[in-house]
Amino acid sequence: MKLLYKEKQGFLRRWYLFGVPIFSYRRFRSEEQKRRVLALLQRKRELDRSFWAGSEPWRFSSDPAAPIVSLTSYGQRLEAVHLTLQSLASQSVSVHKVVLWLSETEFNQENLPDNILHAVRRGLELRFCPDWRSYKKLVPTLSEWGHMNIITADDDVLYPSTFVEGLLKGAARFPEAIIAYRGHRCTFSSEGQLLPYDQWQHCVKESDPSDELIATGAGGIYYPANSLSGAALEHKLFMSLAPSTDDLWFKCMALLKGTKVAVIDDLNGWSRYPSELFESSQRDSLYSINCKGENDRALARLFKHFDLTVSARDK
Repeated sequence: MKLLYKEKQGFLRRWYLFGVPIFSYRRFRSEEQKRRVLALLQRKRELDRSFWAGSEPWRFSSDPAAPIVSLTSYGQRLEAVHLTLQSLASQSVSVHKVVLWLSETEFNQENLPDNILHAVRRGLELRFCPDWRSYKKLVPTLSEWGHMNIITADDDVLYPSTFVEGLLKGAARFPEAIIAYRGHRCTFSSEGQLLPYDQWQHCVKESDPSDELIATGAGGIYYPANSLSGAALEHKLFMSLAPSTDDLWFKCMALLKGTKVAVIDDLNGWSRYPSELFESSQRDSLYSINCKGENDRALARLFKHFDLTVSARDK
């Protein structure tokens, strides 16, 4: 083992002495990156302070039309999820409840960290379910509250106070559609054949409802009540056909139900944690799996099983 050495991770530089970290510093590629990261660090500190300093219950709405916000977490990511929860509890409009789903094989009432216990005291609805990976974000909530409007959120995003409000404005504009801040558009060859996933139009700007659009989870997705096929709950099927591609599964469930997707302009400035800030919580992402062609393979399996197609220039 080296006596003294340095490791790099993104913009972090960390020095070690006999394998023990002794100090670290940040080296930015640009002033814009520096500004963004320092602003995010400030937001993180503010949310953390608000979360731990508060003891009063979070404010929720008794209106059954108010959406339920649903998310999941796992492993070491639970260490920082209270920041996301605090951002969701600090919205400009009240939601019906915030539900966090954890795997029943990983957690129980006896091994919950302090931040989750404190969140429960403040009003978080904590539930346990089978380990359906990323499907825990939506499927168990659909199972219990499918008759209500649902918003899904990610556990590694700091949401702005207008996050829910913006989705509700989109829902008012397109009441029959699934609403997303972030989505991809399927693209087609000159012969009308669906092109591979990496050739799609990614992160499209504002768009009217279309079958060509696929909502993606990080920015948040609004699902109107009863907008997905009942087959969405078939856990053996989604774990077999699309175990790591839940966005594609839910897209197919929307197609089966005849529900289109609309992407609204993302003026919210939602911020995913840079991995350099939360390195312990980011090691086991599904992103690398899906970047190796799994999206195309999963979509082929889904389209074949459900006899689905997406047509070019669908409106």
